[in-house]
Amino acid sequence: MIEPMTRRSTRLAAQRGTGESGFTLVELLVGMSMMLVISFAALGLLEVAQRSEPEVRETNSRIQEAQTGMERIVRELRQTSGVVSATPTSLTVNTYLSGSTCGAGAGTGARSCRVVYACAAGECTRTASEVSGASPGPALPFATDVISNSIFSYSPSATSPTGVTVTVQLLDDGG
Repeated sequence: MIEPMTRRSTRLAAQRGTGESGFTLVELLVGMSMMLVISFAALGLLEVAQRSEPEVRETNSRIQEAQTGMERIVRELRQTSGVVSATPTSLTVNTYLSGSTCGAGAGTGARSCRVVYACAAGECTRTASEVSGASPGPALPFATDVISNSIFSYSPSATSPTGVTVTVQLLDDGG
């Protein structure tokens, strides 16, 4: 009886020595447990990212809207033929716009129009009309969720401005 046990032990030792290695059950269980913990952590991060995505998209949209509005203000101020009125919350200028009518903005060629930029209740709008103020177009928002309605400052003064500074600060959380 001793002889068969010896042969069996020798056979197992020979199999281990030939490169047939593997993992023990304990090693497999520990490895699987670690992979589960890592997978749950990754899924948690993915869930947080998915929940915050709409808020990030809305914030980016508001920032892009404000940047586009600022670029339009700069372009129209460079083409201005005169400041009609200037306060910290509004600016009215006569400028040149392309289009057959000032309020609609359609057509070709440049036309002298009156543009009013105004901020109230956390929203800044732009309205274009004829130089006389007649036939105004719709008040289109160019910035929403503005921290302060006082976005315009003038140099040397608001009564005779030669320079206009526009500063728009938006709320961080969209409300």
